[in-house]
Amino acid sequence: MRLQISIAFILATSLSFISCVSLKGYVRNTEMGTAYKLFYRSQPWAVAKEICEAEGAKLAVPRSEEEFLFIQKLVRGMHYPAITNTSNKLVVWLGISNVDNYKIWTNVDGKDIRDTGFARWSGMNGQISASPKEPHCVVLDAVNPGLRDWWCHRNQPFICKSKMNLIRRGISLLTRGIKTQCTQISAIPQLYAPVVQNASTTPLSMAARAMASLAQMHRNGPHIKDRKSRNPLNGNPFAKGVVLKTLIRKPKKPNSANRKCVLVRLSNGREMVAYVPGIGHNLQEHNIVLVRVGRVKDCPGVKLKCVRGKFDLSHVVKQKV
Repeated sequence: MRLQISIAFILATSLSFISCVSLKGYVRNTEMGTAYKLFYRSQPWAVAKEICEAEGAKLAVPRSEEEFLFIQKLVRGMHYPAITNTSNKLVVWLGISNVDNYKIWTNVDGKDIRDTGFARWSGMNGQISASPKEPHCVVLDAVNPGLRDWWCHRNQPFICKSKMNLIRRGISLLTRGIKTQCTQISAIPQLYAPVVQNASTTPLSMAARAMASLAQMHRNGPHIKDRKSRNPLNGNPFAKGVVLKTLIRKPKKPNSANRKCVLVRLSNGREMVAYVPGIGHNLQEHNIVLVRVGRVKDCPGVKLKCVRGKFDLSHVVKQKV
């Protein structure tokens, strides 16, 4: 593996001495040996063609159905708010037009697209223009499948296509092989790392969550972090308890009235402080009370309240005015 990395480094350093198109900003497709770049600054078709040639590339022309689907995926994944200088952000220039002859549609290389079998899989939507005075160019629609004819003088975003250098393509394939090998090594923890019992807290699982694909997110759903329950009764609405001692708690500032509380031993074995609501109570040691979940805002640590009129805790006595 170290030998592969060393060879890749040597080949990468030698690229500076090879004259080829700079692929900065391009999306590479190593299987086809091509790279693509989207230009969000909209231009007419002729200007877009000149810009691509100045980049050392050409307006993109799909050569196969696989390449057509790849370009269509790029167009559908565009950042549409970044597109400027156009009223229609959904269509992108390709390198096909009938500028030279309005009856024949040719690509930027001068080839008739009917001879290349292009029309069989591209879903051409009425591209043959009936007007010889108004030549049309081809755009790729991000919404409707297939291609459309469009007025060449309109400003639209465009996509350039460049061929990858053979050495650069070989390095890309080699790098992909190294990454695959590293992934396979990291996927066998019993050979290269100690086994962790709780895998949900390991950095590897966190990285897997961060790198989740759309298919994984649809299949597994959103990641929900496990949080400890803050319910003092373990999810129960009520609990029965025995009074151990009566207490008086002082509230936080600015409140000053003493809070009548009791220390109870609950049916689950826990001993907690419960607040007695209302004015006056008759609770003593060994009395039975029913408590519910409910904290007192100005008394830290008091998370339960006694239920009046249940078991040994009587109702509030009506005050005489």
